[in-house]
Amino acid sequence: LRRQRQMCIRDRHNATEYHDLMENLNIGKQSIKREKFFSNFNFKGLKVLEIGVGQGYNLEFYKNAKAVVGIDINTSMLDICRREIISQGLKKKVSIVEWDARLLYTEFVGKFDVVIMTYTLSGAPNQEKILENVIKYCKKGGIIGILDWATLFRGNKYFKDNKLVGFFQVLKNKLNYKKTGFSNHINPWNLIFDNRDFIKIIKNEKSDNYDEDYMNLILQKK
Repeated sequence: LRRQRQMCIRDRHNATEYHDLMENLNIGKQSIKREKFFSNFNFKGLKVLEIGVGQGYNLEFYKNAKAVVGIDINTSMLDICRREIISQGLKKKVSIVEWDARLLYTEFVGKFDVVIMTYTLSGAPNQEKILENVIKYCKKGGIIGILDWATLFRGNKYFKDNKLVGFFQVLKNKLNYKKTGFSNHINPWNLIFDNRDFIKIIKNEKSDNYDEDYMNLILQKK
């Protein structure tokens, strides 16, 4: 698994293989987490933007939205996503843009009621810039939803009970990010603190299990 992941990181065109691998390994857990995450939203009549739409794993949740735009940098993933859009009968509702989320897409500024990211930040370099752009895409009072792996943080039961293991896990994530530009996890508190003048926390749900350390985070643009 580690070797396959490293190969995918070195070649962005192979990212599809990595995502397929992770989804297959965690298919039950991921489906449950996605369903739980999307239960927080009612997209009826709303314009939705998904950053890192990938192969379209979340398309089924957008069927009552007014309009959906999905962006991703990976061409092969978007090819799969387009086929999925057609198969789900969403061609008139969902559009796709090939774009690097680190760059501001000016036409999107202030246009969306909801912006969604699922397992996007943890697989991307320059997470700070991506979140900065996401905030700009949201309308005032709009909602930002983030489902992702999260670093061990204070308040996590495992971190409290296993401080030494927690320390080395955080160190490992930092070294991995420095080496590859990618992080297995993200630290949500750093990102939120840096943007505290623009967003507020509506919901913060986190796991207490080391093996499933994730966050379900709902933010609102001020």
